[in-house]
Amino acid sequence: MVLYRLSPSGDCFYKVDRSSLVVLCRGDIRRHFVWLPQSQQTALYDLDNDPRQLNDVTNLYNYLVNQFKEDIQNWRDQYE
Repeated sequence: MVLYRLSPSGDCFYKVDRSSLVVLCRGDIRRHFVWLPQSQQTALYDLDNDPRQLNDVTNLYNYLVNQFKEDIQNWRDQYE
């Protein structure tokens, strides 16, 4: 199952639910954030400098990771 929602600000949120694996994502024009809530693994990609998403910059932008997790939780509370 895939849930997808585009927010009024242009940010996109989506959830991929395959069996027991849930992947939550948030993206905008400059960044793509991936969160696996079961393991608390995250990845953040700077699409301006890394369009192929090869370099995880989570450690450089912890404040964004926390904000994106909060955004995703708000999205889930509203739409799931």
